[in-house]
Amino acid sequence: MSSLRSFHRFPTEVEADELVSELALGGINASVHANVHPFNASVVGQPENDFHVMLDRADFDRAHALIDARAIKDAQTAGEDHPLFGFTNEELMEVLARPDDWTRLDVRLAQRLLHEHGIPVHDAVLDRFREERMNAMRAPEGGQFPFVALGYISALCGGLLGIAIGWYLGASQKTLPNGDRVAVFSESDRRDGRRITIVGCVMLIVWVVIGFREFLFG
Repeated sequence: MSSLRSFHRFPTEVEADELVSELALGGINASVHANVHPFNASVVGQPENDFHVMLDRADFDRAHALIDARAIKDAQTAGEDHPLFGFTNEELMEVLARPDDWTRLDVRLAQRLLHEHGIPVHDAVLDRFREERMNAMRAPEGGQFPFVALGYISALCGGLLGIAIGWYLGASQKTLPNGDRVAVFSESDRRDGRRITIVGCVMLIVWVVIGFREFLFG
């Protein structure tokens, strides 16, 4: 099994290539993988393209340290044209509390600006924020009943859509910022996904057999 994991996701290939080049300067091998999501958890059939920078799982900590060291330097020289200079203290704290939604430069600049505003936030606090955010991201997504219901209906009709939904619910995983991979959906939703896949496969065979018989004897 490959040890490559998604280190960071970008909306454009250019941004992903820039990170690959930066990591290469630090002696870390990385590659870009274009990903197409056939299903979105909230909107069925809504495609979404993105570009993942892939690293060996063992290189995650080193890559984070490399990017963070660069971000600390860049944060010290960032000019007032950077959008974070217009943030309130509460908004800057939100940047620190959700580091996965922002770049490392944004996080370090938010830390610098809060310090300048008389609110020092030490690295130990940043580590705690990251850990709390990691635990929140580790939690599975629930509330997939409409998606599950559509999967069962599609599966009973013998459609490939039902099989695809079942596989998506049962097998989908997400990569956390530390490289760990966890299931996207709750155990009950994954169990429904496996059932939907089985039902869809059985019903597809049934409809194929019925159609074949009608073709021969109809």
